[in-house]
Amino acid sequence: MGIFEGDTDENGDLVIGGSEPVPHDARLDPLRRGIGVLFDGEHRLGLLATDVQDWWVEKGVFRKKKVDPREVVAVQMLLDPELPEASEYAGLDLDEVDDFLEADDPAVASLLRGRLEHGGWELDITWLDGVEATRAHAENAHLFDIYDR
Repeated sequence: MGIFEGDTDENGDLVIGGSEPVPHDARLDPLRRGIGVLFDGEHRLGLLATDVQDWWVEKGVFRKKKVDPREVVAVQMLLDPELPEASEYAGLDLDEVDDFLEADDPAVASLLRGRLEHGGWELDITWLDGVEATRAHAENAHLFDIYDR
């Protein structure tokens, strides 16, 4: 579940930038500045970028305090401009894949297994590493707004 789907005003507002140290979740390491190619079978659809961000819950009415630090996975998609206007992709709004996920969200486990489930579609991710990842970041990082600059 995305972080905005389960939190209410009584739980506080989720914010970036607190003073408490955030516990490091090693399971999320592959998603820190992750970048991969997204496929539907043999069709390349675009790039998927992930990053792990530090978030806190802001509580209080008069004297707000940032508490409950956590790591959240940010996910963003960049659609290939050359993608054919095939009717099979008409219902897949890939530009809308822009989410923040709690570490225990089942979607995070799917990402770690190389799968993205979105809008009824199950897509494959080929995660890039080494030189390929460095090149993909150099060419595209300015297009993704999930990375700390």
